[in-house]
Amino acid sequence: MKPREAVGTMSDVDIRAFLELSSEYERRALRCLANADELANRDELDKAGEMLWGAVVSYLNAIAALMGGEPLRRHKEVSRAAREIAIARGNKEFLRAFRRAEALHVNFYHGFVDREGFIEYHRAVLEVVAALSDTLWKLRGAVLKLFLKGGGL
Repeated sequence: MKPREAVGTMSDVDIRAFLELSSEYERRALRCLANADELANRDELDKAGEMLWGAVVSYLNAIAALMGGEPLRRHKEVSRAAREIAIARGNKEFLRAFRRAEALHVNFYHGFVDREGFIEYHRAVLEVVAALSDTLWKLRGAVLKLFLKGGGL
């Protein structure tokens, strides 16, 4: 996640746009989670897994948006962002759980995860989502605090 410019030099318009975009990605993540539950209840586990992957990527994009960065368009960028967050949080388990989300993404195309495996992976992905949501809220709070100090909004 490469910030476009330092938060302290962003205009009010930039910060509002980043906050709005971040919120849109967060809403998308929440829709993906709801869809994943619905699909899992219908026993469409491959699709449910892809929705869980979508939730993770949407949260990562919400964080990237707050940092003034571009959306993560390639799988490599998504993996790099997850690795950076794991390092920033000092949490190796986060990265292991993220790999489960990646596995569910691959499973959508290859169908190798059975119901038992899906349940295990689902739990891990929910841990990733919780950590990303926490990171997003802390970052959003920091951005708003800096912005309000500068007299914005």
